[in-house]
Amino acid sequence: MARVPRSGSSAAPKQHNDGLYRLTGTFVALAILDLVLLWIYMHVTIAEPVRQNSSGAEASLLHLSDWRDVEKKTKALRDWKKIASEKKSLVKETSYYNVDDRIAKILESAMTQIDEETAAKLPKWQDIVSMYGEKPIIHGLETCEPYRETVPPENRMTGPAGLFNTGTNLLFQLMKENCDIKEAKHSTSHHEPRENGIRYQPPWGKHNPPKTHRFKNVAQAWGGGIKQDDFLPIVLIKDPYSWMGSECRHKYFANWDHSEGNCPNLVDKNILEEDVPVPATVKYAIGEGEYTSLLDVWNVWYNEYEELSFPMLQTRFEDLLFHGEEVLKIACECVGGVFTDDFVYIERNAKEDLPIHTGANGLVESLVQYGDPSKRLTGFTDRDRYYASKNLDSQLMEKFGYNPPPLPTS
Repeated sequence: MARVPRSGSSAAPKQHNDGLYRLTGTFVALAILDLVLLWIYMHVTIAEPVRQNSSGAEASLLHLSDWRDVEKKTKALRDWKKIASEKKSLVKETSYYNVDDRIAKILESAMTQIDEETAAKLPKWQDIVSMYGEKPIIHGLETCEPYRETVPPENRMTGPAGLFNTGTNLLFQLMKENCDIKEAKHSTSHHEPRENGIRYQPPWGKHNPPKTHRFKNVAQAWGGGIKQDDFLPIVLIKDPYSWMGSECRHKYFANWDHSEGNCPNLVDKNILEEDVPVPATVKYAIGEGEYTSLLDVWNVWYNEYEELSFPMLQTRFEDLLFHGEEVLKIACECVGGVFTDDFVYIERNAKEDLPIHTGANGLVESLVQYGDPSKRLTGFTDRDRYYASKNLDSQLMEKFGYNPPPLPTS
């Protein structure tokens, strides 16, 4: 029988110190692995081309002088995967401070460690379910088989489409790391840096409305020389309230009258007698879209995909965040790809094209931001909320499982 230490015994402090030393050792090992991962990524992954020239010719691989040998690059990528796997094993040994198991699994797949203060900020799974439901939503699965029957395996391609601020860069990075259309390496019509059929965007441009751009526009990046109907887009949508909040932080090519303290500013605050919407414009590759309000951008843009019938998948940014592995596996298999047996959640900085581990900023912040119902309406005035409740497309809201928030009581 184990003895309980008497008062004043040194056994309990020694046990505590041993645990502390083991935890410290684990974090030191993780830090060293991070540095090795960063070095390999900077010398291999960052060497991939990110755009094509104006004539549409595919850019040649951008190798550093020491990485011209394909065998060296392949070995380095294998080493990276091995180190990533070792890091995941180490992360499993760290504590997640009573975080829900499903959230902990996401952090583990991202090789992310957190402290107790961060753990306290993470959402409860019941909050996530209250906002988005228990299961992911994926539309268009019935188009997968016709797509595979129509497009030869070596010509199949997929990648993200969606409005700004809907996670398109994240989807590209995750699909590129975890999905492989193996026949793509034999294609004579398209070549990705990894020759896996996973592309940065549709050949008509990921943020461009499909009605006015598909078959009519060739995107400057990754667009030239591509048969546009060989590409199956994965269309990402975000909860419109959260999306408008994202636009307030980073508006990209959308323009409307607003300020940091007055956003999304759907209704002209200077007119009190009636709700007059604040118009918005969005610059696209072909022309400029004019909309009655920022909210109308979301309605109109996604309805264009609703009105077209070519093969595509549609899913939510929130499903990519909270059910990433499940969603990506379905998308990969839809186009005949092979999904990884060792899923890794990695996000790279879309601005600088440098590797980052999502837990440092992106992933944890996103889990907190989009898993907390109280953050959904940040910045909305009562008039904004009433206007949104009357003018959001109810069919889109229902199709993608977005429940309208309650109206103000005052």
